This record gives sequence, structure tokens and C-alpha cells, in this order.
Amino acid sequence: MSTVIFFLLLLLYVSLGVKFLGDKNIFYFLIITCIFPFTSALTNFHTHYQISVYYIFVFIIVLMHVLHSLLKNKIEKTIIYVGLFLLVFIFFFLVYDVFLNPKNLSVIDLLKDIKPLLFLFFGFILLDVFKNSQISWGAPIVKKILFYNFIASIFWFVIFNNTAFVSFVTNDGYYQINETRYSSLGSSFVIFYFIANLSINKKINKKELLYIFSPLFLAGNRTIFFALAVVYLGNVLLSTKDVLKLLKKFFGFGLGLLFIILGIFSFNEKLQNRVMSMFNYDLVIKQLFSNRFSPFFEELLTFKWYNYFFGKGIGETIYIPWFVYRENIKNFNSTMDNIYLTLYIKYGIFSFLLLSIVYLFFFKLKSNKRNKYLLCIYFLIMGLTTAFMYQTKFLLELVILSAFTFKSVQDSSSVNSFSSL
Repeated sequence: MSTVIFFLLLLLYVSLGVKFLGDKNIFYFLIITCIFPFTSALTNFHTHYQISVYYIFVFIIVLMHVLHSLLKNKIEKTIIYVGLFLLVFIFFFLVYDVFLNPKNLSVIDLLKDIKPLLFLFFGFILLDVFKNSQISWGAPIVKKILFYNFIASIFWFVIFNNTAFVSFVTNDGYYQINETRYSSLGSSFVIFYFIANLSINKKINKKELLYIFSPLFLAGNRTIFFALAVVYLGNVLLSTKDVLKLLKKFFGFGLGLLFIILGIFSFNEKLQNRVMSMFNYDLVIKQLFSNRFSPFFEELLTFKWYNYFFGKGIGETIYIPWFVYRENIKNFNSTMDNIYLTLYIKYGIFSFLLLSIVYLFFFKLKSNKRNKYLLCIYFLIMGLTTAFMYQTKFLLELVILSAFTFKSVQDSSSVNSFSSL
């Protein structure tokens, strides 16, 4: 059944890709991708052989854009330079694996490491795809996406936690003994909407706060809460010279957030316990260093002298001890819960070159400087507990950031009301 659903979804995204080539309308792609439950619990339904169904939409528009650019003999220099760099980077580490770090590489593990590099390259092509057709964050379709994502998040959270749906579709031990949080691909959209509005100091009303933070609380990702809090505080400090106004902003944001938190807490006790654990310092430190980061220190014990400079090579896997009880997941994983340590294990000091390409993408966005800085802060923090480049949503995030901006001062100051919904 999962294979049939996978191919049906694949056909749907092929049709969306073909439709985009004709009308350049990304709305239906985003709506469908945000409201469908593309979660880790349902991986078998939307991802096969490291290919998520929505990737085909991006592959189509990227491929056609590249072909069109070649026919016109007009390709952006940044695309060429980034493409050449990543190609040389991959080739170098493949040769390194053969001569200095020989091992039994699997094709799947190799593809897992090449995929984020390929998607990063796609990101720069997407900037060119949307450079003349970006959508304003103040456009009516943005409000519709926020609303539909809000409704879908609540619906699927209730289904996942109050029915036997998850047990029926997966036998993964993790979902049998843990609470099922609901984190959709739409979470990235609401996060970037929030950051974009902060960057132009647009006041976010209560309904918008509800549509933004409710799905994030249902996802239960504590790092996101912390990252957005730092982003918000950083933006307030940069924006306000008047101390009284500064305090009013803190109070207003805190009060609105408090009502949302109380509502979510009354909705689910397990979610309440998870969020409150953020404020337990001893527990946070233990989870980070004894649990999340322990695979890195185990890997260091196996390093030879040259691994400290070049890492252990592309396709390297990391032993994750807490995967033992999950029969459908290998104990050796391509990543650990930290992008910096993951990349260092694989590429050593050259991992910083890859990260510089990631942040170069942010600074190539058609948006104001503050938005670029806030995005960098957000991803810097997210990288502490996630290998974000390897996540299924990474390519979608590149699409969203490429496709949306505030087109003018008018767009950034006057946003359409929710009455259109």
C-alpha cells in the first residue's frame, strides 16, 4: 500500500511541476506540501530510496531552467562557481576514500552525503528561477497557506495521538513507546514568515501568532523555540533605541505567546512536559553531551592523525546507540544531531567550506540585510541539535527562501487581512 501511495504522490508532484512550467504558480505545490502529513512516522509513504515525492517538482523546474539557460548560453556565474566547487569537493573526497580511508561504502550511504550538496547547488539555481517572479510575504496566498497549515497541523496531531492510525501504518518501536508529535514541512514556511516580518519590524497580530506558533508547539521541537527566541530578541535589540518601547515589545510578544502556550498545554500533557523540560538546565546538559553528542566523541576515538584534517570521508556512517531498539533503522546513521559535528566527522576542517556555501546562499537572497542576518542566526542555532542539510525539508526551505520576499516598502508595511480567507 505504501508503494502505491508513494507513486500516486509522485505523479501528483510531476503534474504540479509541469503546471509550474506553464503558469509559474507555486501556490498549489506549497499548499499540498504543507497540509500533507510528510512526517517521519509516515516515511514509507512519501520517501523511497532517499527520494521524497516533492523532490520531483523541484527536479523538473531546476532541470528545465538549466536547459533553458544553456540554450540561451546565459548561466549565472555564481551557479557555475558553486557547481564547480561542489563537484571538485565530491571528487576529492571520493579519491580520498579510495587511497587514505578505504572502507566498504554502500551506494545508499554515498547518496545520503551527496544529496545535501546537490540540493545546495539547486538552491542557487532556484534563486535564478525565481529572481523575476518572487512572491511578496504580504500576498494573500501567504495568509491562505498559514491558515491551511494551521488547520492541517491540528487535524493530523489529533489523528496521530487519539487514534490507532500511527500503529496501523508503522511498526517502528519509537512511535510505539513515545508520544507522536506532528511536525509537517509547513513548519518551515511559518518560521520564515515570522522571521521575514521581524526583519521589517512589522507588527504580528494575535491571529498570525496563533497560526505561526500552534503548529510549532505541536511539533514540540525545543531547539526551534530557543532559536526563534534568540532571533526575536536579537531583532528587538537591533531595532529599538527607546528602552520603554523595548520593554513594551517584550511584554506584548510574551503575553501573546503565553496565551498560545497555555492553550497548547491544556491540549496535550505530554507536549507540556516536553516543552517544560527546556527549563531544566541539568537535563538539557545531560541530553546534549551524554546523549546527542556522545557519537561524536566515540568517532574521535577511531580517528587517525589525518582524519582530524580531512575527516573520515564521504559516505561515512556514525554509530547511534539509541537506534538499537528500532528494528527498521540501522544503528549506523549518516548523521548525528548536530550539523557541525556531522560534517567534521566526514570532511574535517573542510567542512567549514561547505558551511560557508550554505551561508553564502542566505546572503544571495533578494531580501533586506537584517532578514539575511536573522536567517543565519536561526540556522546557526538549529545546527546545534539537527543536521538540517540532511533533513527532508531542506530542499523545500531553499524553495521557500528563493520564492518569497518583501517586494517593496508598501508590501512590507501593509499586509492583507485574514478576512480574505
